[in-house]
Amino acid sequence: MVDNLIKAGEHGYVEAQFILGDMYEDGDEVVKDEKRATYWYEKAVEQGHKGAKKH
Repeated sequence: MVDNLIKAGEHGYVEAQFILGDMYEDGDEVVKDEKRATYWYEKAVEQGHKGAKKH
């Protein structure tokens, strides 16, 4: 599942980017990693994802 989300995020799918940010922030199905969480949240923010702006 994570691999598919990463591929989608890399292709610009904003919801996947946001979900990945959450996953890395919480350590849900991945090793907790604040740098990766921030990376994915920033990608989502760049595309205007309102929920990602809160992180």
